[in-house]
Formats: sequence, C-alpha cells, structure tokens
Amino acid sequence: MNLTNTSSVVSYLSAFVVGMQDSSFVVTQTSAPSPFSQLTGNGLMATPFGDFEWGSSATGSFNGGGGGNVGLAQGASGSWTFSVSGAAASLAAVNSASVFNGANQWDFVAHLKGITNGSGTVSEKLTSNLMGAAMPGPGALALLALAGVVSRRRRA
Repeated sequence: MNLTNTSSVVSYLSAFVVGMQDSSFVVTQTSAPSPFSQLTGNGLMATPFGDFEWGSSATGSFNGGGGGNVGLAQGASGSWTFSVSGAAASLAAVNSASVFNGANQWDFVAHLKGITNGSGTVSEKLTSNLMGAAMPGPGALALLALAGVVSRRRRA
C-alpha cells in the first residue's frame, strides 16, 4: 500500500489504523518507511474512534499529543508491505473490501502531527468511512482517505 501526505499544511502523518471485517485475518507488516512499525495491543486504540485491528505508527501508538515532527512529512510518500493470513476458506474470498472494512463506524483513521496553529503545535485525526464502497485495493483506500475522502476532523 502506498500513502502520500497530501495535507495542505505542514504536517507529519504519524500513524494510521484500519478495521478488518473478518476477525480471523492476521495482518503482519513486513516493510514500511522508517521509523514506522506495526501497531499492536493498546497502540490500536484510536480515541475517540474506537479500537482497530491493524495499524502502523512512527511513534509507537496512534494517540498522543500534537507535537512531533516524526512520520511522513507533507508531500512525502511511503510504501507499506504486509501479509494477510487466516483460515483457508476466509482467504479464498480476500479482497480489499473484505480485509479493510471494519466493524467500527470508521474504516480508516489517520493521525497527523506537527501542525502549527499560530500559538503552538496541534494534531488532527482524519477519518474515512468507506464501508460498502467499491474499493480497487487497500492502497487505494488509504490513498483516498488521505487525499480528500476525509469525512470528519477532530482536534487531538
């Protein structure tokens, strides 16, 4: 999956999480831009949007303050590679809609940090609700989420 930080302001994509429709899937990140690593356990809590099944972060968790110039800078792109494993019957029908289409209200949530607001640095959490939409691939889902199919913004 390829992501580009298309924000119109100086910012850093520090983390993102996605939901999965089938809880039997196990997603393992095999490569990502430095310093991103796969999120596990409490790192998948994307307050106030719920808990997610898979994610990647440059800071070790999804949540956290607005400061920090760590992650994918404005205008930069990165490539993530991951594997999906699970029951053979479930894997036979794998496509982007069956993997990245979670039970939460939001399928994809991104956390942008290092945004200067005049008096300090803030962060934004961007959500995308593409459940049920035709999706050509997981990379397209993520790219669309960052490129403007953002349906809600929340201050951190």
